[in-house]
Amino acid sequence: MIELKLHHQKSLNLQGNSFTREAVRAYIRSGDRVLFIHSPQNGDYKLPGGGIEAGENHEEALRREILEESGYIISDMGPQIALISEFSEAAEPDMDFFRMNSHYYSCEVDTGEQTVQNLDDYEKALEMTPVWIEPAKALELNRSVLKNNPSPPRWTRREILFLESLE
Repeated sequence: MIELKLHHQKSLNLQGNSFTREAVRAYIRSGDRVLFIHSPQNGDYKLPGGGIEAGENHEEALRREILEESGYIISDMGPQIALISEFSEAAEPDMDFFRMNSHYYSCEVDTGEQTVQNLDDYEKALEMTPVWIEPAKALELNRSVLKNNPSPPRWTRREILFLESLE
């Protein structure tokens, strides 16, 4: 399993108090393409997934997130292939930093069976749409977003790091 760290700010007190959020993400292949969630507003591509809610295990959260973001139903959840821990400033006044642990899993979906998306408001505003694209092309486009956008979504760096780790 790949384990990577991503620091969004350089001068964080990582010895102090942290607020940690756990998330799951799916790497779903069909032939030479992978399922991504594309935002035409940002121009970026992210793997489907999101935060684990109270009482959920990784599989339950992943199944829920994939269905909500893409409309696809996971037919097989494989092993965890990566863990990316992101570190940034905490929004909470009594915390020194925020840590997001993204657990990436290899999954399969039935590409012939897709329901409608059930997006959060911010996802609707970003016009997030499921697309099948070659990972190398998504990596190239995300690098372009990072280069040309002064404040890209935080997840763009994370997805670049993940895709680079697969090369």
